[in-house]
Amino acid sequence: MKMSSRFIVHGLRLMAVALLLTLTSYSQSDSIAYNIVIHYDSKQQTDKNTFPAAAKYSPFNLQRELKKSLLKLYDQGFVGASFDSISYKQDSAHVYVHPGERYLIKKIDLSSIDPLFLRSAGVREKGFKNIPFNNNVISEVGLSLINYTENHGYPFASVYLDDVVFNNNEVTAKLKMETHQVVKISEIIIHGDAKLNAKYIYNYLAVEPGDIYKEKVIANIDTRLKELPFLTVKNPSAISFTNKGVIIHLFLEHRKASSFNGVVGVLPNANSSANSTGQSSVAFTGDITMHLSNLIKQGEVADLKWRGLPNNTQELDLKLNYPFVISLPIGINAALNLFKQDSSFINYNSSVGVSYLFTGNNYIKAFVNNKGTTVLNAEKNVSIQRNVQNATTSYGIEIYQEQLDYRINPTKGYDFLLTAQAGNKTIAGAGSDGFYNLVVKSNDSVSGFVKIPATSVSYNLTGKADAYFPFFQITTLKLGFQGGWLANPYLFNNDLFRLGGIKTLRGFTDASLYVSKYLIGTAEYRFLLERNSFISLFLDYAYTEKITMTERVIDHPLGFGAGISFETKAGIFSLNYAIGQQLGNPVDFGAAKIHFGFLNQF
Repeated sequence: MKMSSRFIVHGLRLMAVALLLTLTSYSQSDSIAYNIVIHYDSKQQTDKNTFPAAAKYSPFNLQRELKKSLLKLYDQGFVGASFDSISYKQDSAHVYVHPGERYLIKKIDLSSIDPLFLRSAGVREKGFKNIPFNNNVISEVGLSLINYTENHGYPFASVYLDDVVFNNNEVTAKLKMETHQVVKISEIIIHGDAKLNAKYIYNYLAVEPGDIYKEKVIANIDTRLKELPFLTVKNPSAISFTNKGVIIHLFLEHRKASSFNGVVGVLPNANSSANSTGQSSVAFTGDITMHLSNLIKQGEVADLKWRGLPNNTQELDLKLNYPFVISLPIGINAALNLFKQDSSFINYNSSVGVSYLFTGNNYIKAFVNNKGTTVLNAEKNVSIQRNVQNATTSYGIEIYQEQLDYRINPTKGYDFLLTAQAGNKTIAGAGSDGFYNLVVKSNDSVSGFVKIPATSVSYNLTGKADAYFPFFQITTLKLGFQGGWLANPYLFNNDLFRLGGIKTLRGFTDASLYVSKYLIGTAEYRFLLERNSFISLFLDYAYTEKITMTERVIDHPLGFGAGISFETKAGIFSLNYAIGQQLGNPVDFGAAKIHFGFLNQF
C-alpha cells in the first residue's frame, strides 16, 4: 500500500512538471511576432484591405487574420480560394495564396417566384448581373423574400438555388421558393389572473383569431405586453401549430397599476407679518394625485390631481384617456384644469382630443383647447392692470414617444413629449370699436387707459424630454430638458406659464414663477438601493423670460439638492431637500424647500 501511494505521488509530480514545461513552451511560441509577406499567384485583382496590413503578428493573431482574408476572398467571388502554404523564415511569415477563378453571376432566373413577392421584397433580376458569386448575395435575397412571406401568412417558406451552371467564370442559376400552405391564427389563450378584455388585448397586440400569421407581430408580443403597467408577463409567450392554425399562449398575471400619490411641502411663511400676528413661521403645501388604470378592463386611464399652494392658491387637474375606440388604434382624451390664484383670478383650461396609438404608450394626438380667465377682484397698488379677463380657443397637435425599461423608476431609456397649438385670444369687455381699454392707475385711482385690440392670435409650444443612462448596474444618470414658449403681443400675468415645485423647478414654491418663455435643464444622479428605492443628487438650471404688457424680466433661476425614495409595504415614500437661487441673489439655505412624497399602487 505504501509503494502504491509513493508511486502515485511521484506520477503526479511528473505530470505537473510536464504541464509547466508545456505552458512555458506555448507562452514562448506565442510571444514570437512575425512580419507577414503575401505571395499572390494570380492576375485577378482583389479588393483593398483583403489581406492583413503590414505589421508584426503572433502565430495566433496571424491565423485569425488569415481566416478573415479567406472569407473576404469568398465574398469577392473567389469561391475556390485557399492558402497553399505558410513558411516561417527568421522573423517573417510567407503566406502563399491561391485565389482560383473569380466567378461572376451572369443571370439568376426569378420567373418561378410570384411577382408580388419579388416586388414587395425589393428583388429585381437586373440586380444579379456581373456581380461576384458568393453566399452573401443569395442569402440576402433569400432573407428579403423570407421576411416578406413569413409576415404574410407563410412561416414555412423556403428559398434555394437550382440548376446552377458554371461556364468559364460565369454562373447562371434559378432561384426558387416554396411557400407551402397559408397559416392563420386560430386562437389566443390567456393563462393567469390578468384582468383583461379579450378585444382590448387583440387591438393592443394587433393580432386576433382569423388573422394571417405575421412573424414580426408574434416576435414582438412579449415586448408589447411588458409595456402595459397593469400586468406582468410571467413566462414568455408560446405558439403551437395545429391543423386548424396557430394557437398563441399568453402567460399573464395581474399587477397593481392604479396609484394614490400624496405630497406635502414645507417652506418658510412668505407673510412678513406672520410672527407679529401669531401665525406659524412655516407654510404647508399639498399635492394629491390619484391614477386609475384598467378598472373596466379596457386599458383606460383616469387621473385626478389637486394641489394646495401657499396664499390660498389651489389647482385641480382631471384627465381621461380611453384607447381603442370601436376596436381601432384610436383613443379619446379629455382634460380639465382649474387654477385659483388667491383672490385675484381663476383660470380654466379644457381640451378634447383624438389620438392615434402606436407601440406601448406612444401616440400622436390632435385636440381642441378652450382656456380663459375670470378676474375675481380688482388689483390694488399697481399702475396698470396685470390680470385681464379673456378666453382663447386653439387647435393643436401632441406627440409622445417613450422607451423605458421601467416606468416607476427608469434606469435606461428615454421619453419625449411635444405639444404645439395656435388660436384666437379674445379679451372680455371690449368696446364697439373692437379695442379694450386697459386701465392705468395713479395713487390707486384711474388716471387713463391704453387701447389694445380685443382679438389677437396666440401660439403655445411646450416640450419635455428625459434620458436615463445606467452606470455600474447600481447608478443611473438622468438628463432632461423641458421648455415652453407663449407668443402673443398682449400677454398678462394670468396668461403665463407657472413654474416651481418638484415637477418643474425644484427649490422654488409650486407655481410661484410666472414666465412667458422658459427652458429648464436637469441633471440627476441616482444611486439605486432597490427596484423602487434610490438616493439622488440633482440640479435644475433654467432660462426664463417674463414679457407682458406690464413687465419684462429675464432670469436664470437655479435649484439643487438631494433626495431619497424608498419602498415599504404601504407604498413608495420620497423626501427631497432643494435650494433655489434667482434674480442674481445669493443662495439662501434658510429658504430651502422640503417635499415629502408617497406613491401607493392598487
